[in-house]
Amino acid sequence: MTAVEPLRHGRPRPASVPLRRVLYSDVRVWARSPLLLAPFAAGAVAVLTTVLLLSTGAPTWGRFLAHLNMWVVVVGPGFLAVVAGQVATREAADGRAVATRAIHPGTRTVAGSVLLLAVGAAMHLAQTLVTFVGYAVFGAGHDVSLGRALVDAVAVAAALTAGGALSAVLLRIAGEKAGMAGCLVTGLVLVLTGLLWAEHPSWWAVPSTWHLRAVLPLIGTRANGVALEGATLPGATGAVVASVVAAVLVCTVRAVLARTPRRADRGPRAAAVTERAHRPATLSARPGPTVAVAVLRRSGVVSLAVGAVALVAFLCRYREPGEVALVAALLLLPLGCGLLPVVVVGRWRSGMRAVAVRAVSPAVLASHVLAALVAIVVTVVLAVTAVLLGDGLAPADALTLLPVWIAVGTMLTMLSAVLVATSGALASLLVTVAGTTAGLLVGGNEPFRDAFGVLVPWAWPAALADAQMRVTLPASVVLTVILGAVAVRLLATRTSRMG
Repeated sequence: MTAVEPLRHGRPRPASVPLRRVLYSDVRVWARSPLLLAPFAAGAVAVLTTVLLLSTGAPTWGRFLAHLNMWVVVVGPGFLAVVAGQVATREAADGRAVATRAIHPGTRTVAGSVLLLAVGAAMHLAQTLVTFVGYAVFGAGHDVSLGRALVDAVAVAAALTAGGALSAVLLRIAGEKAGMAGCLVTGLVLVLTGLLWAEHPSWWAVPSTWHLRAVLPLIGTRANGVALEGATLPGATGAVVASVVAAVLVCTVRAVLARTPRRADRGPRAAAVTERAHRPATLSARPGPTVAVAVLRRSGVVSLAVGAVALVAFLCRYREPGEVALVAALLLLPLGCGLLPVVVVGRWRSGMRAVAVRAVSPAVLASHVLAALVAIVVTVVLAVTAVLLGDGLAPADALTLLPVWIAVGTMLTMLSAVLVATSGALASLLVTVAGTTAGLLVGGNEPFRDAFGVLVPWAWPAALADAQMRVTLPASVVLTVILGAVAVRLLATRTSRMG
């Protein structure tokens, strides 16, 4: 039956929009969006790793490939989770218009997964091609021909894309169900499980290892970055096939189980949300804290904070306190502090509804929201430090890292708030992931940390030498004050541009 045929039982049967038209619409929408920044950010990360590679040894193709390990294991999946979260956030904001079209949830999932795979392929290709160009310029003919190097670069990008097909589908579904927070939590779980089980005998049962098993033999490293040195990691072809087949099966199951939506029917949950959105806001005698609580409520921030502390406690079972502290300093702290404003500023419009019913300065409300984020950072840092002390970290070391972590974490939170207000959530997340990568590369290597640690703010949590702290600690405090003032002003004046 078509849309122009007679009505049945007085109501038309909704015609579900076909996949082809949904894909065409997505291409037109996202081709003009900040999503295009993702491949350029991936290329920027490749430039950074190339510079570090050239400063530490001979420009052989084997070393160029090995330096892709960070992208393959951590940064690439992190970028894909960020893109999935941005897509989910944007679609949630535009959901009222989209809901007027009868798009089957299965079709929506397939289209979104294809979009993620396409963006992922572009990012992987940008990463590997920049690596190839670096070898062509600085190490041409050093150990392999340029033709062979180009084939290797394309093969790595293709294996990453195909091996990560299931991960893209899972991230898409996580975004549909839980938004940005769901995508980032899912991405973190995929990264950690892939890293821990990549070389376990039962790796085949952990889908997050499949892209690693497909790519690690091509770049010649283990998941932890150590060279294979003649060892083999079998199962590459099977991992790629399993990922593609599993992705298709998951999309098929979702298409079969999901209910076809009626036209202009957004369901009871959406109706309840709309009703709450139009319900007059009620403020207490202290509107600032009231709005801060309203913005943070059901945002997932508390769950993320508890998850970060739980992850540190979990890692303490397998690693020494010093190693876990380094992971917390260079990975969890910068990622978490960059994420907080992305989640909260995205809910800022809802909080600003209170302004319409009381004569309250938007700057005051913004300062309370940012103060709440700082309180979360301080609480998590104290909890993580307590866990590390319980695991055997020396009290003197804890007293050294505690003020540095709080100061740098607060500074990075304010930086992310400024970026979200000026450039949007995607740009802020890409800067956060790229900066965290730089911090890992510089702060995770002792010679690099001693030589360049002061120059990379994301490495400051690990730059604990007295000479470095005399620079980084005051700089963090000053930057926090400046960025905080800028963030308050931007949140108060540019609310209408945020989403």
